[in-house]
Amino acid sequence: MTQFQRVSVWLVGVASVMSVAFVLNNHSNDREPLFRQAPSAQVITGEVR
Repeated sequence: MTQFQRVSVWLVGVASVMSVAFVLNNHSNDREPLFRQAPSAQVITGEVR
């Protein structure tokens, strides 16, 4: 049960980080440098342009 709790907490942390990055990228006027720094965020959010 401890292993499952550890994995679930890690997944929640990753999801929160990705949602924060998604909001920051949406509200930023200069989006290209952010996506160049984090191409994985671009793939996960599906905003490949």
